[in-house]
Amino acid sequence: MKKSSNKNLFKTLFTSAAALTAVASPIVASAQDYDTMINDTQAQIDNLSAEQSSVYTELQNAYAQIEALKAQADELLNDIDADDAKLEDLNQEIKTLEEVIEKRQALLAKQARKVQVSAGTSNYLNYVASSKSVSDLVGRVDVVNRLVEANKDMISAQKEDKEAVESKKSETQATKDEKVAKMDELEGLKADLATQTANKEAAYNQLTNDLNLAADQKQALINEKAAYEEQLRIEAANQAALEASVAAAAQADSQAELDAQYQAALAQAEAQDAAIQEAQAQAEQAQAEQAAAEQAAQEAEAAAAEAQAQADAAAGQPAAPAEVAPVEEVPAEEVAPAETDQTVTEEQAQVDAAAQEAAAAEAQAQADAAAQQAAADQAAAEAQAKREAANAAAEAAEAASANVNTLIANAEKYIGTPYVWGGKSPSGFDCSGFVQYVFKETYGIDIGGWTGAQQNSGTQIPVSEAQAGDLYFWSDGGSTYHVALATGNGNYLHAVDFGTPLKYSQVNSYFAPSFALRVNK
Repeated sequence: MKKSSNKNLFKTLFTSAAALTAVASPIVASAQDYDTMINDTQAQIDNLSAEQSSVYTELQNAYAQIEALKAQADELLNDIDADDAKLEDLNQEIKTLEEVIEKRQALLAKQARKVQVSAGTSNYLNYVASSKSVSDLVGRVDVVNRLVEANKDMISAQKEDKEAVESKKSETQATKDEKVAKMDELEGLKADLATQTANKEAAYNQLTNDLNLAADQKQALINEKAAYEEQLRIEAANQAALEASVAAAAQADSQAELDAQYQAALAQAEAQDAAIQEAQAQAEQAQAEQAAAEQAAQEAEAAAAEAQAQADAAAGQPAAPAEVAPVEEVPAEEVAPAETDQTVTEEQAQVDAAAQEAAAAEAQAQADAAAQQAAADQAAAEAQAKREAANAAAEAAEAASANVNTLIANAEKYIGTPYVWGGKSPSGFDCSGFVQYVFKETYGIDIGGWTGAQQNSGTQIPVSEAQAGDLYFWSDGGSTYHVALATGNGNYLHAVDFGTPLKYSQVNSYFAPSFALRVNK
Protein backbone atom coordinates (compact mmCIF):
# COMPACT_ATOMS: atom_id res chain seq x y z
CA MET A 1 0.00 0.00 0.00
CA LYS A 2 2.79 2.41 0.88
CA LYS A 3 4.78 1.37 -2.19
CA SER A 4 1.89 2.09 -4.55
CA SER A 5 1.18 5.44 -2.92
CA ASN A 6 4.81 6.52 -3.25
CA LYS A 7 4.86 5.53 -6.91
CA ASN A 8 1.66 7.44 -7.68
CA LEU A 9 2.81 10.55 -5.83
CA PHE A 10 6.20 10.50 -7.55
CA LYS A 11 4.57 9.95 -10.93
CA THR A 12 2.23 12.91 -10.41
CA LEU A 13 5.03 15.26 -9.39
CA PHE A 14 7.27 14.11 -12.23
CA THR A 15 4.53 14.48 -14.85
CA SER A 16 3.66 17.98 -13.57
CA ALA A 17 7.29 19.05 -13.74
CA ALA A 18 7.64 17.68 -17.27
CA ALA A 19 4.50 19.46 -18.40
CA LEU A 20 5.65 22.78 -16.97
CA THR A 21 8.99 22.37 -18.75
CA ALA A 22 7.26 21.62 -22.04
CA VAL A 23 5.09 24.76 -21.87
CA ALA A 24 8.22 26.93 -21.68
CA SER A 25 6.32 30.08 -20.65
CA PRO A 26 8.38 33.11 -19.47
CA ILE A 27 8.89 33.66 -15.72
CA VAL A 28 6.96 36.73 -14.60
CA ALA A 29 7.88 38.22 -11.19
CA SER A 30 5.23 39.60 -8.84
CA ALA A 31 4.49 43.24 -9.52
CA GLN A 32 5.76 45.28 -6.59
CA ASP A 33 5.73 49.02 -6.33
CA TYR A 34 9.22 49.44 -4.89
CA ASP A 35 9.05 53.22 -5.19
CA THR A 36 5.95 53.37 -2.98
CA MET A 37 7.55 51.04 -0.40
CA ILE A 38 10.75 53.10 -0.37
CA ASN A 39 8.77 56.35 0.05
CA ASP A 40 6.74 54.81 2.88
CA THR A 41 9.95 53.71 4.64
CA GLN A 42 11.40 57.23 4.26
CA ALA A 43 8.23 58.68 5.79
CA GLN A 44 8.60 56.25 8.70
CA ILE A 45 12.23 57.37 9.13
CA ASP A 46 11.14 61.03 9.17
CA ASN A 47 8.47 60.33 11.80
CA LEU A 48 10.92 58.37 13.96
CA SER A 49 13.51 61.16 13.67
CA ALA A 50 10.97 63.75 14.80
CA GLU A 51 9.89 61.55 17.72
CA GLN A 52 13.52 60.93 18.66
CA SER A 53 14.23 64.68 18.67
CA SER A 54 11.24 65.24 20.94
CA VAL A 55 12.39 62.50 23.36
CA TYR A 56 15.93 63.95 23.30
CA THR A 57 14.56 67.36 24.32
CA GLU A 58 12.59 65.72 27.14
CA LEU A 59 15.73 63.91 28.26
CA GLN A 60 17.70 67.15 28.38
CA ASN A 61 14.95 68.72 30.50
CA ALA A 62 14.91 65.67 32.78
CA TYR A 63 18.69 65.85 33.21
CA ALA A 64 18.40 69.55 34.05
CA GLN A 65 15.70 68.78 36.63
CA ILE A 66 17.87 66.04 38.13
CA GLU A 67 20.77 68.49 38.47
CA ALA A 68 18.44 71.03 40.08
CA LEU A 69 17.17 68.41 42.53
CA LYS A 70 20.74 67.41 43.30
CA ALA A 71 21.62 71.05 44.05
CA GLN A 72 18.57 71.34 46.34
CA ALA A 73 19.48 68.08 48.05
CA ASP A 74 23.07 69.23 48.60
CA GLU A 75 21.83 72.55 49.97
CA LEU A 76 19.41 70.77 52.30
CA LEU A 77 22.16 68.45 53.52
CA ASN A 78 24.38 71.47 54.24
CA ASP A 79 21.47 73.16 56.05
CA ILE A 80 20.81 70.00 58.08
CA ASP A 81 24.51 69.89 59.03
CA ALA A 82 24.31 73.57 60.04
CA ASP A 83 21.19 72.87 62.09
CA ASP A 84 22.99 69.99 63.81
CA ALA A 85 25.87 72.30 64.67
CA LYS A 86 23.46 74.99 65.89
CA LEU A 87 21.62 72.44 68.03
CA GLU A 88 24.93 71.34 69.51
CA ASP A 89 25.81 74.97 70.37
CA LEU A 90 22.36 75.53 71.90
CA ASN A 91 22.69 72.35 73.96
CA GLN A 92 26.04 73.60 75.24
CA GLU A 93 24.54 77.02 76.00
CA ILE A 94 21.67 75.42 77.91
CA LYS A 95 24.14 73.29 79.83
CA THR A 96 26.19 76.41 80.75
CA LEU A 97 23.06 78.31 81.86
CA GLU A 98 21.94 75.38 83.96
CA GLU A 99 25.34 75.29 85.66
CA VAL A 100 25.22 79.08 86.35
CA ILE A 101 21.65 78.89 87.64
CA GLU A 102 22.58 75.95 89.86
CA LYS A 103 25.53 77.87 91.32
CA ARG A 104 23.40 81.02 91.85
CA GLN A 105 20.70 78.99 93.58
CA ALA A 106 23.31 77.39 95.80
CA LEU A 107 24.66 80.86 96.71
CA LEU A 108 21.16 82.17 97.53
CA ALA A 109 20.49 79.13 99.64
CA LYS A 110 23.74 79.75 101.51
CA GLN A 111 22.81 83.39 102.05
CA ALA A 112 19.38 82.35 103.28
CA ARG A 113 20.99 80.00 105.77
CA LYS A 114 23.20 82.81 107.01
CA VAL A 115 20.14 85.02 107.51
CA GLN A 116 18.59 82.35 109.70
CA VAL A 117 21.69 82.10 111.89
CA SER A 118 21.71 84.64 114.74
CA ALA A 119 25.45 84.60 115.34
CA GLY A 120 27.98 86.33 113.08
CA THR A 121 28.09 89.71 111.40
CA SER A 122 27.73 88.52 107.80
CA ASN A 123 23.95 87.99 107.81
CA TYR A 124 21.33 90.46 106.75
CA LEU A 125 19.77 90.78 110.26
CA ASN A 126 23.00 91.86 111.90
CA TYR A 127 23.56 94.28 109.04
CA VAL A 128 20.13 95.86 109.58
CA ALA A 129 20.32 95.68 113.41
CA SER A 130 23.61 97.55 113.48
CA SER A 131 21.94 100.67 112.03
CA LYS A 132 22.92 103.87 113.89
CA SER A 133 19.76 105.77 113.12
CA VAL A 134 16.31 105.43 111.63
CA SER A 135 17.42 106.78 108.30
CA ASP A 136 20.39 104.42 108.38
CA LEU A 137 17.99 101.56 109.19
CA VAL A 138 15.73 102.45 106.27
CA GLY A 139 18.73 102.67 103.98
CA ARG A 140 20.09 99.32 105.08
CA VAL A 141 16.69 97.65 104.71
CA ASP A 142 16.49 99.12 101.19
CA VAL A 143 19.95 97.79 100.39
CA VAL A 144 18.98 94.32 101.61
CA ASN A 145 15.76 94.42 99.58
CA ARG A 146 17.68 95.48 96.48
CA LEU A 147 20.18 92.67 96.94
CA VAL A 148 17.41 90.13 97.28
CA GLU A 149 15.51 91.55 94.29
CA ALA A 150 18.70 91.67 92.24
CA ASN A 151 19.36 88.03 93.00
CA LYS A 152 15.78 87.15 92.07
CA ASP A 153 15.99 89.21 88.88
CA MET A 154 19.23 87.49 87.95
CA ILE A 155 17.72 84.05 88.52
CA SER A 156 14.62 85.05 86.55
CA ALA A 157 16.75 86.42 83.71
CA GLN A 158 18.80 83.26 83.62
CA LYS A 159 15.65 81.15 83.51
CA GLU A 160 14.25 83.33 80.74
CA ASP A 161 17.53 82.98 78.86
CA LYS A 162 17.36 79.22 79.27
CA GLU A 163 13.76 79.16 78.07
CA ALA A 164 14.70 81.34 75.11
CA VAL A 165 17.56 79.01 74.24
CA GLU A 166 15.28 75.98 74.57
CA SER A 167 12.73 77.75 72.37
CA LYS A 168 15.45 78.34 69.79
CA LYS A 169 16.43 74.70 70.09
CA SER A 170 12.82 73.58 69.48
CA GLU A 171 12.52 75.96 66.54
CA THR A 172 15.82 74.74 65.12
CA GLN A 173 14.79 71.11 65.61
CA ALA A 174 11.45 71.80 63.93
CA THR A 175 13.25 73.52 61.05
CA LYS A 176 15.61 70.56 60.75
CA ASP A 177 12.66 68.13 60.78
CA GLU A 178 11.02 70.16 58.00
CA LYS A 179 14.25 69.97 56.00
CA VAL A 180 14.51 66.22 56.58
CA ALA A 181 10.90 65.85 55.42
CA LYS A 182 11.72 68.00 52.42
CA MET A 183 14.75 65.78 51.80
CA ASP A 184 12.48 62.72 51.82
CA GLU A 185 10.15 64.51 49.42
CA LEU A 186 13.08 65.35 47.15
CA GLU A 187 14.19 61.73 47.27
CA GLY A 188 10.71 60.67 46.16
CA LEU A 189 10.70 63.23 43.34
CA LYS A 190 14.22 62.20 42.45
CA ALA A 191 13.19 58.52 42.28
CA ASP A 192 10.15 59.30 40.12
CA LEU A 193 12.21 61.52 37.85
CA ALA A 194 14.93 58.88 37.60
CA THR A 195 12.29 56.30 36.62
CA GLN A 196 10.86 58.64 34.00
CA THR A 197 14.35 59.40 32.72
CA ALA A 198 15.17 55.70 32.51
CA ASN A 199 11.97 55.11 30.56
CA LYS A 200 12.76 58.00 28.22
CA GLU A 201 16.31 56.70 27.75
CA ALA A 202 14.88 53.28 26.89
CA ALA A 203 12.43 54.93 24.47
CA TYR A 204 15.25 56.98 22.91
CA ASN A 205 17.39 53.85 22.50
CA GLN A 206 14.44 51.98 21.01
CA LEU A 207 13.80 54.84 18.58
CA THR A 208 17.47 54.80 17.60
CA ASN A 209 17.23 51.06 16.99
CA ASP A 210 14.01 51.51 14.99
CA LEU A 211 15.65 54.24 12.90
CA ASN A 212 18.58 51.96 12.13
CA LEU A 213 16.22 49.15 11.18
CA ALA A 214 14.15 51.47 8.97
CA ALA A 215 17.30 52.76 7.26
CA ASP A 216 18.47 49.18 6.69
CA GLN A 217 15.03 48.30 5.34
CA LYS A 218 15.10 51.25 2.95
CA GLN A 219 18.54 50.28 1.66
CA ALA A 220 17.40 46.66 1.30
CA LEU A 221 14.39 47.81 -0.74
CA ILE A 222 16.64 49.89 -2.98
CA ASN A 223 18.94 46.92 -3.51
CA GLU A 224 15.99 44.61 -4.10
CA LYS A 225 14.53 47.03 -6.65
CA ALA A 226 17.82 47.13 -8.53
CA ALA A 227 18.06 43.34 -8.46
CA TYR A 228 14.46 43.00 -9.63
CA GLU A 229 15.03 45.36 -12.54
CA GLU A 230 18.20 43.47 -13.47
CA GLN A 231 16.29 40.19 -13.32
CA LEU A 232 13.60 41.55 -15.65
CA ARG A 233 16.24 42.74 -18.11
CA ILE A 234 17.99 39.36 -18.12
CA GLU A 235 14.70 37.50 -18.51
CA ALA A 236 13.64 39.74 -21.40
CA ALA A 237 17.02 39.25 -23.14
CA ASN A 238 16.87 35.46 -22.75
CA GLN A 239 13.17 34.98 -23.46
CA ALA A 240 13.63 34.39 -27.20
CA ALA A 241 16.43 31.86 -26.69
CA LEU A 242 14.36 30.06 -24.06
CA GLU A 243 11.33 29.82 -26.37
CA ALA A 244 13.49 28.50 -29.23
CA SER A 245 15.06 25.87 -26.98
CA VAL A 246 11.69 24.71 -25.69
CA ALA A 247 10.30 24.49 -29.22
CA ALA A 248 13.29 22.39 -30.38
CA ALA A 249 12.91 20.06 -27.41
CA ALA A 250 9.19 19.68 -28.13
CA GLN A 251 9.87 18.62 -31.72
CA ALA A 252 12.41 15.98 -30.67
CA ASP A 253 11.47 12.48 -29.67
CA SER A 254 11.31 13.41 -25.97
CA GLN A 255 8.85 10.72 -24.97
CA ALA A 256 11.53 8.02 -24.78
CA GLU A 257 13.65 10.27 -22.64
CA LEU A 258 10.70 11.01 -20.36
CA ASP A 259 10.00 7.25 -20.06
CA ALA A 260 13.61 6.54 -19.19
CA GLN A 261 13.54 9.27 -16.57
CA TYR A 262 10.26 7.90 -15.21
CA GLN A 263 11.69 4.36 -14.97
CA ALA A 264 14.76 5.63 -13.18
CA ALA A 265 12.60 7.57 -10.75
CA LEU A 266 10.36 4.52 -10.27
CA ALA A 267 13.40 2.34 -9.48
CA GLN A 268 14.54 4.89 -6.95
CA ALA A 269 11.09 4.90 -5.30
CA GLU A 270 11.11 1.07 -5.12
CA ALA A 271 14.56 1.15 -3.51
CA GLN A 272 13.24 3.64 -0.95
CA ASP A 273 10.22 1.38 -0.23
CA ALA A 274 12.53 -1.63 0.21
CA ALA A 275 14.69 0.34 2.62
CA ILE A 276 11.58 1.36 4.57
CA GLN A 277 10.35 -2.25 4.78
CA GLU A 278 13.77 -3.44 5.92
CA ALA A 279 13.85 -0.77 8.60
CA GLN A 280 10.35 -1.82 9.74
CA ALA A 281 11.46 -5.46 9.92
CA GLN A 282 14.49 -4.53 11.96
CA ALA A 283 12.29 -2.47 14.30
CA GLU A 284 9.86 -5.41 14.74
CA GLN A 285 12.78 -7.78 15.44
CA ALA A 286 14.17 -5.35 18.02
CA GLN A 287 10.75 -5.14 19.68
CA ALA A 288 10.51 -8.96 19.76
CA GLU A 289 13.99 -9.24 21.28
CA GLN A 290 13.10 -6.60 23.88
CA ALA A 291 9.88 -8.49 24.77
CA ALA A 292 11.84 -11.76 25.11
CA ALA A 293 14.40 -10.06 27.34
CA GLU A 294 11.63 -8.64 29.54
CA GLN A 295 9.99 -12.12 29.76
CA ALA A 296 13.33 -13.69 30.75
CA ALA A 297 13.85 -10.99 33.38
CA GLN A 298 10.38 -11.64 34.82
CA GLU A 299 11.01 -15.41 34.94
CA ALA A 300 14.39 -14.82 36.63
CA GLU A 301 12.71 -12.59 39.22
CA ALA A 302 10.02 -15.25 39.84
CA ALA A 303 12.69 -17.95 40.25
CA ALA A 304 14.64 -15.76 42.66
CA ALA A 305 11.48 -15.06 44.68
CA GLU A 306 10.67 -18.79 44.86
CA ALA A 307 14.26 -19.60 45.95
CA GLN A 308 14.07 -16.93 48.63
CA ALA A 309 10.74 -18.30 49.87
CA GLN A 310 12.21 -21.80 50.10
CA ALA A 311 15.24 -20.47 51.99
CA ASP A 312 12.96 -18.59 54.38
CA ALA A 313 10.85 -21.71 54.96
CA ALA A 314 13.95 -23.80 55.62
CA ALA A 315 15.24 -21.27 58.13
CA GLY A 316 11.91 -21.16 60.00
CA GLN A 317 11.48 -24.99 60.67
CA PRO A 318 11.10 -25.92 64.41
CA ALA A 319 14.04 -27.69 66.09
CA ALA A 320 13.81 -31.44 66.71
CA PRO A 321 12.73 -32.33 70.25
CA ALA A 322 15.60 -33.09 72.62
CA GLU A 323 16.03 -36.67 73.67
CA VAL A 324 14.82 -37.35 77.21
CA ALA A 325 16.65 -39.96 79.24
CA PRO A 326 14.33 -42.76 80.36
CA VAL A 327 13.47 -42.76 84.04
CA GLU A 328 14.28 -46.05 85.74
CA GLU A 329 11.19 -47.30 87.42
CA VAL A 330 11.50 -48.64 90.93
CA PRO A 331 9.36 -51.65 91.78
CA ALA A 332 6.58 -50.65 94.09
CA GLU A 333 7.15 -53.57 96.38
CA GLU A 334 10.69 -52.37 97.13
CA VAL A 335 9.53 -49.04 98.70
CA ALA A 336 7.58 -48.87 101.90
CA PRO A 337 4.32 -46.89 101.76
CA ALA A 338 5.25 -44.36 104.54
CA GLU A 339 8.64 -43.70 103.11
CA THR A 340 7.13 -43.10 99.66
CA ASP A 341 4.62 -40.50 100.93
CA GLN A 342 7.29 -38.56 102.83
CA THR A 343 9.59 -38.54 99.85
CA VAL A 344 6.83 -37.23 97.57
CA THR A 345 6.00 -34.41 100.04
CA GLU A 346 9.62 -33.24 100.29
CA GLU A 347 10.08 -33.35 96.54
CA GLN A 348 6.85 -31.31 96.05
CA ALA A 349 8.10 -28.69 98.54
CA GLN A 350 11.40 -28.45 96.72
CA VAL A 351 9.58 -28.10 93.37
CA ASP A 352 7.30 -25.37 94.81
CA ALA A 353 10.28 -23.48 96.27
CA ALA A 354 12.14 -23.71 92.99
CA ALA A 355 9.05 -22.47 91.14
CA GLN A 356 8.72 -19.51 93.53
CA GLU A 357 12.38 -18.62 93.09
CA ALA A 358 12.05 -18.89 89.32
CA ALA A 359 8.94 -16.67 89.37
CA ALA A 360 10.71 -14.08 91.56
CA ALA A 361 13.76 -14.16 89.31
CA GLU A 362 11.58 -13.74 86.25
CA ALA A 363 9.69 -10.81 87.84
CA GLN A 364 13.00 -9.15 88.79
CA ALA A 365 14.35 -9.73 85.28
CA GLN A 366 11.21 -8.19 83.80
CA ALA A 367 11.49 -5.18 86.14
CA ASP A 368 15.18 -4.75 85.26
CA ALA A 369 14.39 -5.04 81.57
CA ALA A 370 11.58 -2.48 81.90
CA ALA A 371 13.90 -0.06 83.73
CA GLN A 372 16.60 -0.54 81.12
CA GLN A 373 14.06 -0.03 78.34
CA ALA A 374 12.75 3.16 80.00
CA ALA A 375 16.31 4.46 80.38
CA ALA A 376 17.06 3.56 76.78
CA ASP A 377 13.84 5.25 75.60
CA GLN A 378 14.69 8.39 77.60
CA ALA A 379 18.24 8.44 76.25
CA ALA A 380 16.91 7.93 72.73
CA ALA A 381 14.37 10.75 73.22
CA GLU A 382 17.07 13.10 74.54
CA ALA A 383 19.36 12.18 71.66
CA GLN A 384 16.52 12.75 69.19
CA ALA A 385 15.73 16.13 70.75
CA LYS A 386 19.39 17.12 70.51
CA ARG A 387 19.52 15.97 66.90
CA GLU A 388 16.35 17.91 66.08
CA ALA A 389 17.71 21.03 67.81
CA ALA A 390 21.01 20.67 65.98
CA ASN A 391 19.20 20.14 62.70
CA ALA A 392 16.98 23.17 63.34
CA ALA A 393 20.01 25.30 64.16
CA ALA A 394 21.81 24.01 61.09
CA GLU A 395 18.76 24.67 58.92
CA ALA A 396 18.41 28.18 60.35
CA ALA A 397 22.10 28.87 59.75
CA GLU A 398 21.86 27.37 56.28
CA ALA A 399 18.74 29.45 55.52
CA ALA A 400 20.43 32.63 56.76
CA SER A 401 23.53 31.82 54.74
CA ALA A 402 21.38 31.03 51.69
CA ASN A 403 19.53 34.34 52.09
CA VAL A 404 22.80 36.26 52.29
CA ASN A 405 24.17 34.31 49.32
CA THR A 406 21.03 35.19 47.37
CA LEU A 407 21.44 38.86 48.36
CA ILE A 408 25.08 38.91 47.20
CA ALA A 409 24.20 37.03 44.00
CA ASN A 410 21.43 39.52 43.23
CA ALA A 411 23.80 42.42 43.93
CA GLU A 412 26.56 41.00 41.71
CA LYS A 413 24.12 40.89 38.77
CA TYR A 414 24.34 44.68 38.56
CA ILE A 415 28.12 45.03 38.45
CA GLY A 416 28.90 47.46 35.63
CA THR A 417 25.56 49.31 35.91
CA PRO A 418 26.17 53.03 35.18
CA TYR A 419 25.99 55.59 37.99
CA VAL A 420 22.88 57.80 37.81
CA TRP A 421 22.27 60.36 40.53
CA GLY A 422 18.99 59.39 42.19
CA GLY A 423 18.88 56.17 40.16
CA LYS A 424 16.94 53.32 41.77
CA SER A 425 16.65 50.78 38.93
CA PRO A 426 19.00 48.51 36.97
CA SER A 427 19.13 51.13 34.21
CA GLY A 428 21.17 53.30 36.60
CA PHE A 429 21.93 53.36 40.37
CA ASP A 430 23.29 55.75 42.93
CA CYS A 431 24.69 54.32 46.19
CA SER A 432 21.46 54.41 48.22
CA GLY A 433 19.27 53.38 45.27
CA PHE A 434 21.43 50.28 44.72
CA VAL A 435 21.18 48.91 48.28
CA GLN A 436 17.47 49.79 48.45
CA TYR A 437 16.81 47.86 45.22
CA VAL A 438 18.71 44.65 46.13
CA PHE A 439 17.21 44.46 49.65
CA LYS A 440 13.71 44.89 48.22
CA GLU A 441 14.44 42.34 45.47
CA THR A 442 15.85 39.73 47.90
CA TYR A 443 13.84 40.20 51.11
CA GLY A 444 10.86 42.27 49.96
CA ILE A 445 11.65 45.03 52.48
CA ASP A 446 12.17 48.76 51.88
CA ILE A 447 15.08 50.19 53.90
CA GLY A 448 14.60 53.73 52.59
CA GLY A 449 15.66 55.64 49.52
CA TRP A 450 18.55 57.70 50.93
CA THR A 451 21.35 57.21 53.43
CA GLY A 452 19.66 59.27 56.16
CA ALA A 453 16.76 56.81 56.29
CA GLN A 454 18.86 53.70 55.65
CA GLN A 455 21.19 54.32 58.60
CA ASN A 456 18.16 53.86 60.90
CA SER A 457 17.00 50.57 59.32
CA GLY A 458 18.96 48.30 61.66
CA THR A 459 21.53 48.08 64.46
CA GLN A 460 24.84 49.92 64.20
CA ILE A 461 27.94 47.77 64.68
CA PRO A 462 31.69 48.42 64.42
CA VAL A 463 33.22 48.19 60.98
CA SER A 464 35.41 45.31 62.19
CA GLU A 465 32.29 43.21 62.96
CA ALA A 466 30.65 43.66 59.54
CA GLN A 467 29.73 40.47 57.71
CA ALA A 468 28.35 39.71 54.28
CA GLY A 469 24.91 41.29 53.94
CA ASP A 470 25.64 44.22 56.30
CA LEU A 471 25.93 47.85 55.17
CA TYR A 472 28.91 50.23 55.38
CA PHE A 473 28.23 53.96 55.93
CA TRP A 474 30.48 56.98 55.44
CA SER A 475 29.59 60.12 57.39
CA ASP A 476 30.91 63.66 57.78
CA GLY A 477 29.95 65.40 61.00
CA GLY A 478 27.10 63.01 61.75
CA SER A 479 25.37 63.10 58.34
CA THR A 480 25.95 60.03 56.14
CA TYR A 481 26.74 60.64 52.49
CA HIS A 482 27.64 57.19 51.11
CA VAL A 483 26.55 53.56 51.64
CA ALA A 484 27.85 50.21 50.35
CA LEU A 485 26.88 46.51 50.65
CA ALA A 486 29.41 44.40 52.57
CA THR A 487 30.22 41.05 50.91
CA GLY A 488 32.69 39.68 53.51
CA ASN A 489 36.43 39.91 54.21
CA GLY A 490 36.37 43.71 53.98
CA ASN A 491 35.00 43.70 50.42
CA TYR A 492 31.91 45.63 49.38
CA LEU A 493 29.80 46.55 46.34
CA HIS A 494 28.78 50.16 45.72
CA ALA A 495 27.71 52.70 43.13
CA VAL A 496 30.58 55.16 43.24
CA ASP A 497 30.06 58.38 41.26
CA PHE A 498 29.41 59.80 37.79
CA GLY A 499 31.48 58.04 35.15
CA THR A 500 32.25 55.03 37.38
CA PRO A 501 30.01 51.95 37.06
CA LEU A 502 28.90 49.82 40.00
CA LYS A 503 31.87 47.75 41.18
CA TYR A 504 33.69 45.95 44.01
CA SER A 505 35.97 47.82 46.45
CA GLN A 506 37.74 47.00 49.71
CA VAL A 507 37.89 48.74 53.07
CA ASN A 508 41.11 50.77 53.35
CA SER A 509 42.60 53.46 55.55
CA TYR A 510 42.22 56.43 53.21
CA PHE A 511 38.51 55.79 52.52
CA ALA A 512 37.35 53.89 55.58
CA PRO A 513 33.65 53.54 56.54
CA SER A 514 32.53 55.38 59.67
CA PHE A 515 30.35 52.52 60.92
CA ALA A 516 28.48 49.39 59.77
CA LEU A 517 24.82 48.42 60.10
CA ARG A 518 23.04 45.08 60.46
CA VAL A 519 19.67 45.54 58.73
CA ASN A 520 16.49 44.41 60.50
CA LYS A 521 14.77 41.81 58.33
